[in-house]
Amino acid sequence: MILALNDLQMAEAGSVGNVDEAQEMMAQVETMRQERESIKSAKVEEPARKVFLVKQNVPFINEMKHMEVCPICGAFLVVNDTQTRVDAHLSGKQHVGYALIRDAIKELREDRQQELKKEEEKRAAQVSEKEKETEEP
Repeated sequence: MILALNDLQMAEAGSVGNVDEAQEMMAQVETMRQERESIKSAKVEEPARKVFLVKQNVPFINEMKHMEVCPICGAFLVVNDTQTRVDAHLSGKQHVGYALIRDAIKELREDRQQELKKEEEKRAAQVSEKEKETEEP
């Protein structure tokens, strides 16, 4: 929305004759667009792993374990645990269930985006037809 306002102000400044101001606004708009794209791409990338220190609740053991959160299901996993435990977690009901839910949500979002795109194309076609009808007489 801010970019649209800047585009309007830039066009207005250019039409009035303030070319320097319009060019300056254009540079600001470009930096804002680049920042927006970098933020969007940062969201897509996988976030850095966070490691936690967790004390065991066993009376005779005073050792701290380094743990991380599973990015799929949110369960705590011991860092550098044996491969059998990691495999057991990855094939577990909770992890598999969350993975299925995430995949379903992703598919629903993609389907919704396609529907919105089709609706927008349909509206654009209707608008162009109305413009043609008003131009003909």
